[in-house]
Amino acid sequence: VSQSRYCWCDVFITYVPDAHDVDEKSLLQYIISFRDECHFHEEICETIYKRLHDALKPKQLNVMCLYARRGGIDINPERSSCEELLHSSLSNVEFFHLKTPKQ
Repeated sequence: VSQSRYCWCDVFITYVPDAHDVDEKSLLQYIISFRDECHFHEEICETIYKRLHDALKPKQLNVMCLYARRGGIDINPERSSCEELLHSSLSNVEFFHLKTPKQ
């Protein structure tokens, strides 16, 4: 969970490791470091994806950020290295999404 003065976000990371495995404590500290960043939501999702991709060199990687509603508009950027990891429910208008308490 990432928090800043401006918004809340749930970050979901899915990856298939190749040579490097991730230290969960370090990953959490890295994500928390975005609390005071003032960037667009999509930029933060892309930055997390790019840095993890460069550091871990995974076979597959998906980063999805579900931001709290702002003005009634959901902002849920997702970046994936392969179609199999994409969360197709996010683009399916027939699928009902339950909001987190923050949303």
